[in-house]
Amino acid sequence: MRNIRVQTESIQLSIYCNIICQTLQRHEKLSICKTVTFSYLIKQNRFLGGTIYTARNTQDIIYKGISLLAGDFDGFCKSVPYILKALHLLMSRGIVDSKNDILYLTTKQLKLDSTNNV
Repeated sequence: MRNIRVQTESIQLSIYCNIICQTLQRHEKLSICKTVTFSYLIKQNRFLGGTIYTARNTQDIIYKGISLLAGDFDGFCKSVPYILKALHLLMSRGIVDSKNDILYLTTKQLKLDSTNNV
């Protein structure tokens, strides 16, 4: 049973590390709060289907994101530890760094090799 939990956590961390790196590769700098929030929303969109923003939306993407979080706040709360562990892992490996609570990629090779899937 413990082995399954370790494998599940490894998969979660891998997914969030990928999402964080791709998001930072595309946007260059994001606050920690935005990174945590949008990492969860991107993962939900990627694995549960649907879109966060379409041309038919009249609301700002921030309001749409808050609305999606309000509908699944428990899921968000359960995912925050995984997202923070992924951030810690990326920072301890020197892939991501922060200055004044703003995250950015530090690995130039990752910047060059990343795909724009986000």
